[in-house]
Amino acid sequence: MTKTYTSLEEMDREIQRTLMQSPKVPTALIAGHFPIVNQNQAGTEYDDLFGIFQERTFESGCKIVAESKKRSGNHKLALLCDDHTGTGNSQWYLPENDADLFAQKVARGVKEFYQNFQMPDNYQEIMDKHSITTDDFINGGAERSLLFSEGQYRRQFAEERPGQKVNCAGEYELILRDLAEKGTTRVVTYAPQRCYGPTCNAVNNLGANWKKTTGRKSPLRVTHIYLPTGQRSDTNEMLDTPEKLERAANEVLGGIHVKTWG
Repeated sequence: MTKTYTSLEEMDREIQRTLMQSPKVPTALIAGHFPIVNQNQAGTEYDDLFGIFQERTFESGCKIVAESKKRSGNHKLALLCDDHTGTGNSQWYLPENDADLFAQKVARGVKEFYQNFQMPDNYQEIMDKHSITTDDFINGGAERSLLFSEGQYRRQFAEERPGQKVNCAGEYELILRDLAEKGTTRVVTYAPQRCYGPTCNAVNNLGANWKKTTGRKSPLRVTHIYLPTGQRSDTNEMLDTPEKLERAANEVLGGIHVKTWG
């Protein structure tokens, strides 16, 4: 099922209204997805890869979790980190690269990033605004941080399914599976529009593989909210404000598309 919205605020209200109909359902909100940039810094500001996407979606997720807390709900944030695209070696995590000296250097830097991770100032300000604490996150466990590491799941996919191509779809499928195994039954993901194909494939693959492994259907109800990121594809304008983000969604993508399975 797919719905389309023309307003970020309208979309936020509708997602929150839908989720608050059953606030005690264990729900993960994958919001604020950000990359590692500039020698292992958290790219939560307006970088070329994501623009305002990460900050705007993080606030959407925080607002929903805050409302859930008022109702003794069971909604948590899941913070995903792209730790490969901007590192200089986007495949450092592959087992076959373990002996490569540059891959080793990148892996050490990524490990150090997670071990020293502190919530970026702009994210902490949003959390404080909505009375969100680290207790409101599902622990991703990347090097004892609360983050979910894309590289970790990509390596896991390569080890579990040798010979298959390691890509966004495989990584995201394992993230969804991990959330299901942690007891989550509903996932809402704010995803870059460029990830539409891989994320849809991941949900479908999860369903097929869960059925094959357990004999049962996947326990997850999954919703994807697709937004543009970085720069407009037609003008290269930087999407560094919510207004520009909303305008690009409507003028380039034909609206904010929300797709649900289950």
